[in-house]
Amino acid sequence: MGLCRRVGTGFKEKDAAYLKKTLDKLKTRSPVVPLKGKNYVFAQPTLIAEIEFRGWTDDGNLRHASYKGLREIQDNAAVYALD
Repeated sequence: MGLCRRVGTGFKEKDAAYLKKTLDKLKTRSPVVPLKGKNYVFAQPTLIAEIEFRGWTDDGNLRHASYKGLREIQDNAAVYALD
């Protein structure tokens, strides 16, 4: 499972609109992995985002994360799971 938490920069308005439109098309009723909580919206895990970051924090978050865009080739070559 690829997961990126708290990427707060690099998004342009057109990027956010495109992601919303694309994710709306990928909505599904159930999560791919078990999650607890309420008010989640799930999407099929088919997109891969390029995220640049400087390192990891002690609690497992990305340090200075920046969104660079979606990968055009969805090859999973450099996708990492955060556990």
